[in-house]
Amino acid sequence: EKNVEVDSNVSVNVSGGFSQWDYVRAYYKDFDNDIVNRDHTHYQTYINKTGRNDIVEAKVCNDANNIYFFVKTASAMTTPTGTNWMNLFISTGVSDGWNGYNYQLNCKAPTNNTAYLGKLADRDTYSVVSMSNVSCKISGNYMMVSIPKSALGITGNNFEIQFKWSDNCETGNFDSFYTDGDAAPIGRANFVYS
Repeated sequence: EKNVEVDSNVSVNVSGGFSQWDYVRAYYKDFDNDIVNRDHTHYQTYINKTGRNDIVEAKVCNDANNIYFFVKTASAMTTPTGTNWMNLFISTGVSDGWNGYNYQLNCKAPTNNTAYLGKLADRDTYSVVSMSNVSCKISGNYMMVSIPKSALGITGNNFEIQFKWSDNCETGNFDSFYTDGDAAPIGRANFVYS
């Protein structure tokens, strides 16, 4: 087992360029080309054309006040729309969130460099109970976001989070991380940043 080196004293200017991420060490790779349409006849016909934004990599860093997230897709991201566009699910380890996730980024589509961070409050039933604005930037196949630690209930530099990026998975359906759109990583797996 090898720990990923992290950058716990790196600030990202979200209105700046994406080259700021070139040397961030906490790097997570996802399978590419895993959003292909499925259309197969066997016992029944199975058709699934939910593939949209193919997530290929993610990065994370933090400073004293914020955690910064970066995500890259294989080609230019589609126009933000709905509640399931380029979601980031975050678990802070508190057991009160939906299927272990306490927060969801883009619980409504981002607009004008503002993303929406929703707090998920029920373990079994998907429910956004409050929402706050956070800064983001989207350009081509890149997106970055700055989330204040305080918005996640995190203090100091000694913390651990788990996270998952997903796109076009069915809102509130955990099994959809296996079957629809793209999830990085797939299914019940999460990336870890500590």
